[in-house]
Amino acid sequence: MPRHFHLIDTSVASDNVGDEIIVEEARHHLSDLLSDAYVTTSSGHDGLGPYGRDLAAAADLVFLLGTNALSARFRKSKFIWTVTRRDFPALEGKVVLLGVGANRDFDAVEWRQRRFLSRLLSKNYSHSVRDDLGLRILQEVGVQGDNTACPTLWRYADGPPQVPSGKAPAVVFTLTKHKADPSDKHLVETLLRLYDRVYFWPQQMRDLGYLKDIASLNGIEVIAPNLGAYDALLTGV
Repeated sequence: MPRHFHLIDTSVASDNVGDEIIVEEARHHLSDLLSDAYVTTSSGHDGLGPYGRDLAAAADLVFLLGTNALSARFRKSKFIWTVTRRDFPALEGKVVLLGVGANRDFDAVEWRQRRFLSRLLSKNYSHSVRDDLGLRILQEVGVQGDNTACPTLWRYADGPPQVPSGKAPAVVFTLTKHKADPSDKHLVETLLRLYDRVYFWPQQMRDLGYLKDIASLNGIEVIAPNLGAYDALLTGV
C-alpha cells in the first residue's frame, strides 16, 4: 500500500508570485519522499474544502509548504493558513511544517493560538521553519523545530552558488508595496546609474503601481508578473 501525503500549497490563491518559487523548491526537496507515494493537494489560503478535507483525513502526513503561515495571534478570519472547525479532525496531530515562517514579531503567543497549533502540528517530527520568529512560536507551543532558512536556499547548503566576480551589464529587481520603504527610491536610482539594462519584476499586483509612484519607468524594462516570464529572463540574460 503506497504512502499518502497531502500538501497544503500556499501558492494557490496567493497574490504573491514569490510563493510559487518557495513551493516549487519545497516540492523539489520532497521529491525523494514523494516518488513512490500518492500525493494530493489543497490550498493554504482557501482552506481544505470538502474534497481536500477528505483527502487530508486519509493522508498519512500533511505538509504545510512555505511562506509566512505562522502567527502568534489567533486568527478567526482568513489567513495564509486557513483552518476551519470542520478541518480539525482531518489535520489533527499530523501537520508537518516545511520552510514555514512567521509573519511578524510578538511578545507572546496567544493561548488560543498555542492550543490551535499544539492540536494540529505533529509531535512525531521536527518541523522546518525559515526564521527565528517561527522557531520561537514552536518553542512556546512545545513542538520540536529547526530554523532551516527558506527552501529557496537549501540547494546551497554545501556552499554558495557560482557567481561572476565582475559586475553584470544587467540587473533585475523587485519591490513590495506591502512593505514600502523610503529607501526604495534610492535603490531604483542607484540601479539605473550602475547598470546598462534594468528589469523590474512585479511579484504582486500593487507593486508596479508602487514603482510608478516613486520613480519614472524611463530606462526600466518591466517583465510580465508571472514565474515563467521571470525564469525566461534569467535564462536569457
